[in-house]
Amino acid sequence: ATNLHADVLSDLAGALTGSLGVAPTANIDPERRFPSMFEPIHGSAFDIAGKGIANPIATFWTAVQMLSHLGEHGAADQLMRAIERAGEAGIMTP
Repeated sequence: ATNLHADVLSDLAGALTGSLGVAPTANIDPERRFPSMFEPIHGSAFDIAGKGIANPIATFWTAVQMLSHLGEHGAADQLMRAIERAGEAGIMTP
């Protein structure tokens, strides 16, 4: 998808799962002609900054995407398992 359309789709996916703060995001050049960019971009959440209540899942999941893209599949799998274990344990942010 184009950058614009992919942004809309990733926003929708995040909203449908319950939070924009959970969805990972990346701008990936599949042909690898240009650098790809990985960042959790679904809001800065200035209203909760410094309160210790932000959900870091999007940051870690975005790192999974980056590690996978870089060929570090073992590290990506290990980090994804950690995300899954946190979810299975019921660890939640307000």
